[in-house]
Amino acid sequence: MSRYLRGLLALACALWVAGPIRAEPWDEEQYAAWLADHLLHVVAWLQLPAQFTLTDLRDLTIEQQRLLDEAAVVEPPARYAGLHARYREALEAVAQFQAGLQAVVLTRARVPGLGDLQTAALAALARFVGEAREAGLALPAYLVALLAPSAEGALTSPEAAPALSPGGSDGAVGAGEPPSTPSSAVAARGGALRVRGVGVPLVWPGSPGAGSIVMVLVRLENVGPRPLLLAPAGIVLEAGDGRRVAASWIGAAAAGRAAGLVLTPGQGRAAVVMFRPPSGWAGARPWQLRLTADDGGMVVVRLPGPR
Repeated sequence: MSRYLRGLLALACALWVAGPIRAEPWDEEQYAAWLADHLLHVVAWLQLPAQFTLTDLRDLTIEQQRLLDEAAVVEPPARYAGLHARYREALEAVAQFQAGLQAVVLTRARVPGLGDLQTAALAALARFVGEAREAGLALPAYLVALLAPSAEGALTSPEAAPALSPGGSDGAVGAGEPPSTPSSAVAARGGALRVRGVGVPLVWPGSPGAGSIVMVLVRLENVGPRPLLLAPAGIVLEAGDGRRVAASWIGAAAAGRAAGLVLTPGQGRAAVVMFRPPSGWAGARPWQLRLTADDGGMVVVRLPGPR
């Protein structure tokens, strides 16, 4: 049954993703840029908030499958052919975690060891980052800080992941006690925009003098009759002292999607949002997101504390 579901997910992804299907290999600079972007999204879709719905999990597995399929069709330059093969091997650990999430969606039952699969996936990606650096491939500093095996503060799996409890199709799914921060299971609406959940922000050091990089996973839904656009300028990170910074980009595919994310009527999906706040924001908490769609609807969500 899992193999059947994976086929359906792959088909669903193929209908709407613009993957990097190329007739010839990328050059080394293009491949390095793609790899950094792809790694960023793989890490994002490995994150789980403390509480979410089975619909959210289904959407998450679709996004993960899209990323796995994307890596499968890339034609790397000859110099990095072996490295890309090792990346595909690392992504097998991500596929194992995805299979665990699929089991939750199908059975609505607890999946023991899911946290171990998540940890294994992050460890496999960390090992690959080390291999990529040894091969001479330059990766952004935030990815090295996030995933390098020896990096201080390297990412670990959240406490909510080890075993997921069953829930209804729209009911919350979680582990242990409900989250102490209500915003991690928020269901707020402004106009046609509905925010169904916000993940814990991931904060990485940026390049020297450039401040930090903040990435947030949000789950959005269009409950109106018309398409809805969320542009980067309409998603603002607000610090506790009143400072604000608009998103650098928002999307579920390639980084740098400056046009934003379009939601069709009735569509719900998760999206990665990245911010580049200036230095000094670390202590200016609590943080909150202010999301404004093109219909004028606005939702303000208090964020959980950064991991």
